[in-house]
Amino acid sequence: MPPTWSLLLNWVNSYIECSRVRVRRITTFFHRTTNANHQLEEKQKLVLPCHKLKTDVSCRWNSAYEMVDRLLEQQPAICATLLSPQVRKGEADLTATSLEVIVPFYFMLQLM
Repeated sequence: MPPTWSLLLNWVNSYIECSRVRVRRITTFFHRTTNANHQLEEKQKLVLPCHKLKTDVSCRWNSAYEMVDRLLEQQPAICATLLSPQVRKGEADLTATSLEVIVPFYFMLQLM
């Protein structure tokens, strides 16, 4: 194989591996988090078939394809689940009440 083809194949393989890692992180999140998995099932009931997300396995050659295919099939439900407040409730959001607590400390630090 000519060196240019080898370089091209290495680049494509690294690009695919980067995408596989990202998709694997999403599927692993839903497998490990029961709250997110439950919310995904609720969102799937609205429009999509209720399929579980698949994670690729190194010993199965077609599992990466199946993982990406299932993610693309369930993409609307996954996006809706990740944006839902039930899944994001652990994140710190700056709201008006948070600012009411932070502003006095800000002014106190300005005086120092």
